[in-house]
Amino acid sequence: MNNTLHYIEEYKTFEWQLNDYLGNIFEREIFQIINKQISGKFDDGVRIYQTPTGPDGGKDIIIRSTVPVCILNQSFELDFKEEITIYIECKSSDKKRIDLTKVAGSLMRVKENNIDYYVLISNSSFAPQTLHILKTDFEAAGIKFKVIDQYFLLKALENESFFNSKSIIVENKLYYEYQVSTTRVDNKNAYELFFTYRNLENEDQLITQKLLTDNNWSVDSNERKFFVKAHSMYVNKITVVRDYADGIDDLLFSVENNGINEKQICIDGVGIRPIFEPPFFGKDHKDCEAFLTNRLKNSNGFDLCCIWGEAGIGKTRVFNEVFKKLNGQGLDFLSVAIRSNDKYLKDIKKFLTRKHYLDRNNCSNTLNNILLSAKNEYMRAVILIDDCHNIADGTLNELKSLLGTDIPITVVLCGRTDYSVGTTDYYSFVHFTENDKSVGTWKLTPFSDDDTQKFIRLIIERIPDIALDRIWRMSNNNPLFIIHFIEYLLELNLVELYNRSSVGVVNVSTFNSHLYIPDRVEGIYKKRIEYLKRNEFEAENLIEYFYILSILQDRQSKDMALKCLSEEKLNFLIQRRFLNYSENGEVIFSHESFAIYIRHSLEKDAKLKKKLANSFFAELNYLLEYVTMPEKGVLALWAGKNDLAKECFSDIIDNIKQTTNHSAFNVDFNSNKYLIYIMKLFANDASNKEFLIKVIKTKIYTSIHHFSPIIAINDCNDVLDFVCKNRILKNNKRLTNSVKQQKAHAMIIAGYMCDAELIMKELLSDWLVYKNTLDEDTLFDLLDRFCGIYIDMNCKEIAINYNEMSKEKAVSDQRLMALVYLNRAKIYFLSDFDIAATSLLKVQELLAEGNSKRIFCSSKISYLMIELLHNKRSDYNNMIKEAHLILEEAFEGSYAHSIARLYLLLAVLHLFAEENTLMLKETKNLIDIGINYSIKFGFQREAWEFYNLLGIVQLRNGADSEEIRKTFATAFSLLQTHDYLNIGMRSLCCDNLLVLSNIGFFYQSKETEREFYEYMMKVTFFGDSTYQAKQDNLLPTKFLKKEYLKAKQKQLLFVDNPNNNLLRDTITGYFIALS
Repeated sequence: MNNTLHYIEEYKTFEWQLNDYLGNIFEREIFQIINKQISGKFDDGVRIYQTPTGPDGGKDIIIRSTVPVCILNQSFELDFKEEITIYIECKSSDKKRIDLTKVAGSLMRVKENNIDYYVLISNSSFAPQTLHILKTDFEAAGIKFKVIDQYFLLKALENESFFNSKSIIVENKLYYEYQVSTTRVDNKNAYELFFTYRNLENEDQLITQKLLTDNNWSVDSNERKFFVKAHSMYVNKITVVRDYADGIDDLLFSVENNGINEKQICIDGVGIRPIFEPPFFGKDHKDCEAFLTNRLKNSNGFDLCCIWGEAGIGKTRVFNEVFKKLNGQGLDFLSVAIRSNDKYLKDIKKFLTRKHYLDRNNCSNTLNNILLSAKNEYMRAVILIDDCHNIADGTLNELKSLLGTDIPITVVLCGRTDYSVGTTDYYSFVHFTENDKSVGTWKLTPFSDDDTQKFIRLIIERIPDIALDRIWRMSNNNPLFIIHFIEYLLELNLVELYNRSSVGVVNVSTFNSHLYIPDRVEGIYKKRIEYLKRNEFEAENLIEYFYILSILQDRQSKDMALKCLSEEKLNFLIQRRFLNYSENGEVIFSHESFAIYIRHSLEKDAKLKKKLANSFFAELNYLLEYVTMPEKGVLALWAGKNDLAKECFSDIIDNIKQTTNHSAFNVDFNSNKYLIYIMKLFANDASNKEFLIKVIKTKIYTSIHHFSPIIAINDCNDVLDFVCKNRILKNNKRLTNSVKQQKAHAMIIAGYMCDAELIMKELLSDWLVYKNTLDEDTLFDLLDRFCGIYIDMNCKEIAINYNEMSKEKAVSDQRLMALVYLNRAKIYFLSDFDIAATSLLKVQELLAEGNSKRIFCSSKISYLMIELLHNKRSDYNNMIKEAHLILEEAFEGSYAHSIARLYLLLAVLHLFAEENTLMLKETKNLIDIGINYSIKFGFQREAWEFYNLLGIVQLRNGADSEEIRKTFATAFSLLQTHDYLNIGMRSLCCDNLLVLSNIGFFYQSKETEREFYEYMMKVTFFGDSTYQAKQDNLLPTKFLKKEYLKAKQKQLLFVDNPNNNLLRDTITGYFIALS
């Protein structure tokens, strides 16, 4: 990046010192000189006004004229109008250049006025890029733009006494200057050249500008001709792309004026300045690059490829390496990133239109329709959609319908799978891509420990072992951490850049003695910001721009960015890798994690939020048109403009008001995050108390059912904090307890059973004492969840009692009654087929009208399971077909838990269907899919059920005893982690008893008696806490000896009167665990 100005024909700016004549005095003198020049036209209808001192809206002088006028050597024509209006803005400065930022705000406001000319007068000068941006903006508004700066002003005022102190000779000459800026075009490095031609001669000049080195370089037109009028300037922009490297490296232009005086201009500043770029590294990364390269080279018709992985793992880097390899091989490349709006769709459509895949009049406005319309007989397009975890729900699933079509496009999706972002709809799609063979999917893994250390050594030459060890241990084997750490060291001058991909320690002792090495990426960002504050001039302006960009959804056009900060500062931030350019030349953050850090920092600072918001409604108001309506609502809230905030949030507010049940609120990924702001907006509005409560309940419900349980727990904590501090709601015990119960609900989903039970017992005791502390919905949910907890603890009688109590509360609500019967089926799932089956059929009857498709789907799975568990059916192939039909329904609705259960059921059905097949291939395949799916979504219960089944398959296949031991040890560990070693009252309700029995069978038959006791003594239950042996000598009690003998006979452990008809594997005799 290079924004140095280059001059030809001895054109140089200079410091025109006005000393005490800056500001208002300069404006007054210019007004008096112009007034004198046009005074002879007053009788012809010319009028001149000086605006009052103070905020003038971007104009110091106003001229209205019914005749042509000449002002400071500039002609102003009527152009067939009866009257013209001219605004003049005076800008004085003791500096050589005036930044765009000094004029952008006022000039943007001027464009809204009905004027014909806008004139900028200054004793200083403006850079070519600044002039181009201003000229483009005004022309778009239908306003002619003129500049009378430095040389033109000196020439026009050479006879005025006020300016005689400036002794410089201005010749009648044509002056050139240019400015260079980097950008991106079609995934290639490119340069924007901004030229200014100042004609101080008395005649017009015909300029011919021609690219000479056209082998390596290309422009949209190799030759351009244009007139530069006398005493005027001409500004243009040329975008040049370096296509090849086998010609002359220099970028040469020739410039002729009036067909003579040809000059050759060698453009300086197009050499890429060394920027740290780490080497492409890692076996998995290189394997992924090879896989994707081969896939893109051999694709026909529409193809879908996906690269999944955690934040900073290197997904985008892999694609960039593929682009480097395949560029120029008949493929058109585009890379877009999704933040939280649909701008990426416009970028894709613009790209496909420019590359002749779409007609220019194409009206498609969805991703699916845009791609369906694409045609090209000669080329294929490759479109990378990065950060697709931010995409709107439903969009990804639409891509499935394109598979198998003849669309000449490959879409490559990159997104996170670390559960820090994304909805269940997104993760269901990820799972689909991982298991559908028509999709080219690669799950990118972190570096190995060895690879990480090699990577660090490769980048930092002569790195001390202590520093290597610290970086490696704290990096979590994530390349992003390492890259940002290197940037941090470069800024502190602890290392120096040897080349684009490696650095070296400047001084080993200095490096070792430096006390701070950041522990996390967030810590690095914080330290880099602190360093910026300490060491850079006007650092506050640079940091403020980060916050401005965050509010603008993390991206801004370059022209608009240069109205917020100078080209030099923008270049600096890009060189320091805080910012970058997107594929289409927009200014963006260098990485999404930095964008998240900036937004988080902004949210925590109330004073900063208010200051920034007020700026958006004042000097930065020209940026408001680029802010989404909900984000404008956030700014209005921060600025204390509550009425405006309500107007901006009106769509979401109306949606909530019109919803009779918060569980039916039509939430989407983007609007849910604004509910917390709407809560704050109505926080002190007593007249809208009930609406505020409705917003709170909607926020909690949508968090639990649309986001991960950890996010839901955090949202519950935030809401509880809000309610406790709110003067209107802080005494509303029912509301507080409702949120606490939902928090317990989220904890149960997350596997925090003990913590959830403690919260629920507190709520129950409170209700028993005061009776009025819970509303009816919360009381039902509390009783229903207690029933579920005691089922998992094998406390059948207690679970039945809670089930009866919840039934009393659900009597008038079909959906709640369905949940009652679903829990009843769970109670008898393993012990009584008739009661369980009748209960499940009752669930389906109650939900026949579609009250809850998710629960209905779950009940159908449960019915198939109990038919299998109680040996009511043995037509396994038919049952497999039925299960696959339900699986399609579960995928359609993104019922993640049902999908996991179906994979378990299908694996068991295939176990029996493949009974005579030695290898059990499909069973093992389904188990692998199910384990990955369960762990991915946090379904720990299904995880230990899958490991139990895997152990049975391994026993069937005669696997190594150590391998089987590890499998059952994993199942035991999962049971222990989530408190399933507490088997309660030992009345069989939960299949943890089946899995524990299988583990006992294995250790009794394959391992030593001591190891059997070592595992089984960790099991606890109610009523007898004395059966366990002492840990030091492992002497078994009579109870454990009895269980050991039962294991020898393959009887159900820990249960006195077991159901002898439980489903077992016919070969091993081990129990099949289904829930």
